[in-house]
Amino acid sequence: MFPTTFNVDADGRRGSAALKYLSPEVRRRPNLTVLTDTPLDRLEINAGRVDAAHFTRNGTPFRVTARQVIVSAGALQSPVMLMKSGIGPGAHLADHGIEVKLDRPGVGENLQEHPNIGISGYLRSCARLQSSEVHHLQALLRYSSNIDGIPPGDMHVAIAARGGWHAVGQRIGTLGFWVNKSYSTGRVRLSSSSDRRFRHRLPHAVRPEGHGAV
Repeated sequence: MFPTTFNVDADGRRGSAALKYLSPEVRRRPNLTVLTDTPLDRLEINAGRVDAAHFTRNGTPFRVTARQVIVSAGALQSPVMLMKSGIGPGAHLADHGIEVKLDRPGVGENLQEHPNIGISGYLRSCARLQSSEVHHLQALLRYSSNIDGIPPGDMHVAIAARGGWHAVGQRIGTLGFWVNKSYSTGRVRLSSSSDRRFRHRLPHAVRPEGHGAV
């Protein structure tokens, strides 16, 4: 068992990349433009190289060119964006009428997640956190499943003294169990819905493959 470390600010808010890296000083830089509510539609590929990106803002599409383009849309939406732009498994892209720019079978493959389950219960008033400024996770417990061929410490338990930030959650404690060493893999594929922009609903974006469910 060991205490946990957290990337939080002075107000207890979790430190996202936007909070920690895009500080007010950084946002004032003349060479930085931050656009919110501006979905990325597709990447533009010319001569085998991404040199532009297409967006929509307030219903109006526009194009941005750059010497270097970094796709950082998360584990699920990054491969979706690549496939929408013609980079991915050629046969799958062709099935959706997308021109294949680069046939890359590995795009959207071999995704992994930690299967988890939580057990919650009512806490007596003497066992509850008295201050909302204290982080709800108190400690982690690592243990072994003892399955043949699996390295030790492959399982985790999180001890949480608060189940939520609302009044009910402050009365609930939770033990969160998860597989810390995962072996099952999943994949992301474009939806076959009638939505031409392939707007995904994430619960249906990963399909289990291999040794179990994701």
